[in-house]
Amino acid sequence: MIISSFANNQEVSLAKIGEFATGALYYHIDVIDDRLYFTEFDTKKFCLLDVKDPTKPVSLANYSVTDGHDFEIKENSAYLSTWEYGMEIVNISNPSDPSKINDYSPGSISHLRIIDNYVYASRHTPSKSYYEIIDVNNPLEPKKLKEFCEGQGAKPFIKNDLAFFSVKNFTSNQCYFRVFDISDPENPELISEYISSEDIYCYDIFVEDNYAYCALASNGLMIMDYSNISNPVKVLSYENGNDIWRLHVEEDILFMTNDYAGIKILDVTNKTNPVELASFYDGGSSYSFVVKDNLIFVADSNDAIEILEIEGLETEKTSGFQFILVIVTIYFVRSLAKRKFRRET
Repeated sequence: MIISSFANNQEVSLAKIGEFATGALYYHIDVIDDRLYFTEFDTKKFCLLDVKDPTKPVSLANYSVTDGHDFEIKENSAYLSTWEYGMEIVNISNPSDPSKINDYSPGSISHLRIIDNYVYASRHTPSKSYYEIIDVNNPLEPKKLKEFCEGQGAKPFIKNDLAFFSVKNFTSNQCYFRVFDISDPENPELISEYISSEDIYCYDIFVEDNYAYCALASNGLMIMDYSNISNPVKVLSYENGNDIWRLHVEEDILFMTNDYAGIKILDVTNKTNPVELASFYDGGSSYSFVVKDNLIFVADSNDAIEILEIEGLETEKTSGFQFILVIVTIYFVRSLAKRKFRRET
């Protein structure tokens, strides 16, 4: 157990209460209700666990896929990204016997995000990389709606009608942080773009209120202020000597996987001065994770699926009003711009 002091004198601690190990290389993880899903990259499996009792996870099924990479869960379907067969859609209504529904488009898809009935997939071809929007209203007949946002990127962050992407141009070595309005999935509209001339690559983005938190692996953590969404500003670069892979932020508490430093919890109330609250490491290499209530489920990539309990962490609830205000502002500004255009023409 690791303990460290919180700014308001709380003591925050992390302790392992359960684990599940198969000796594989774990990649992505998600938890919905009492069911945990994860992928094994090297054994090419999509796995399901019962975690009703988090101290004793129980295996439900192992489903063979082309490669154990990224996935998204929606209701009774799992959408799996693969390097060879694009996206595989799997019926998980019977957790002990997953079955294939359909494949979508041969070729490499590395990461994906599903919102409503639309998948936003990071697609790669020999000549270029870009994002693709796939309509899965009918999983038996998925169809491509749009190619957009060219560049190599990871999993986007999407909230309401805003989608945050980061893509790398390996020719110019520039990294582009882009925000799109996706209220019309057939016509995503670019709202803003921040171009970094630094040699960085973003592996994960999480947005809370007006701030975007970006995991940059060996380049640490970057925080960007989107108070003026058309003109984002970098407010922090944070490094602690280990790769930062995945992020989750809740009420100014930042959770992150920090590779060989394990899982860490930071207080980011002061965006220019994060304070470490707690950490946990007992070997392995922490990669992906999920926070659910007072538990953290970690894909410790070459060790085990670990279940940690958080103690002593109390935060004040926030309303999310600021984020809603940003969206309202976007549409108000656009409306004025359109009226001005009509008058001038």
